[in-house]
Amino acid sequence: MDIQYRCRHFRGDVPCQPHKEQGVECSSSCPEKEITDFNLLVIKLGAQGDVIRTTPILTRLRKDYPRGRIFWLTHYPEVLPEIVDHKLPFNIASVLWLKALDFEVGINLDKDPEACALIEDLSIKQRFGFGLREGMPAPLNSLAEHKFLTGISDRLSQDNR
Repeated sequence: MDIQYRCRHFRGDVPCQPHKEQGVECSSSCPEKEITDFNLLVIKLGAQGDVIRTTPILTRLRKDYPRGRIFWLTHYPEVLPEIVDHKLPFNIASVLWLKALDFEVGINLDKDPEACALIEDLSIKQRFGFGLREGMPAPLNSLAEHKFLTGISDRLSQDNR
């Protein structure tokens, strides 16, 4: 069998959705085949409402990276929309899998130390959001600096209109 490991629908441990729904086999001739070229990662652990409020970034990610496979790590995978290819709960099994993958882009939207440490530890070409500096949460680049500063200064947060 000509397995299509890079197909968006391929799961590896269970039959894919097109196979279940239409009986198609995983091969180069599958009419539902969608080949992905790289992986994208979003880390937004919680709270649940914050996770929901950040899902609009998916539209932009899919537009900018149509052949990317989207992974999202969160405490609330059940609230993620279908556009996410792999909805991962924040647990050791998910972290182990992420460590075995390579990512083109990684976006960490949380300042939690564990999320910041994870994005630093994974194989990611371009990182955005928050990581670690001297072992503490910090912006990875200028795009995250304002959000970071309003989170550590009540005055800046109150002035943020």
